[in-house]
Amino acid sequence: MKKAFSLIELLVVIAITAVLIAVVLPNLLSARERARDAKKKQELNEMKNALRIYYNDYQIYPATPTENEHRVMSGCGINGTANCPLADGCEFAVKSASCTDAIVYMKRLPDFNGKDTEYNGWNYYQLGSGNKFVLFVTLENSGDKDIGESQKRCPSATYTNCSGIYTYCVCED
Repeated sequence: MKKAFSLIELLVVIAITAVLIAVVLPNLLSARERARDAKKKQELNEMKNALRIYYNDYQIYPATPTENEHRVMSGCGINGTANCPLADGCEFAVKSASCTDAIVYMKRLPDFNGKDTEYNGWNYYQLGSGNKFVLFVTLENSGDKDIGESQKRCPSATYTNCSGIYTYCVCED
């Protein structure tokens, strides 16, 4: 007599495997989204700290760029009016054309490569008379509790698209 699995036993094993995959796979995918979102939030906060140091030096935050582009702000270069990021290796720096002589606020600005190419970068706006700013980025997880909290901390920034279920905002506090 041959010993083998019956058809019923094979179907039960396949069904259990399918249920496990259906439960585990979405959790793994959302964990990746949460990790990418955590990186975006952490890098925007690093940028906020660099902007505060810039403000301490100049008593004004960098200007809003004339172009409405993602991942661009003014305030770089020899006289502090060029758009950042600079291409010479110091992406947020002033007072020099070379990285070695410049005052470097951030060597590398955040560069997010999200799934939606239209909203894969951060946005920067100077607010008021230069004593406020807002940075914002689109997160992948609309259920992130930090989104609502960040928007409450930046009430003066609501007219700059710092609203919506996916938008995480950082301001001068």
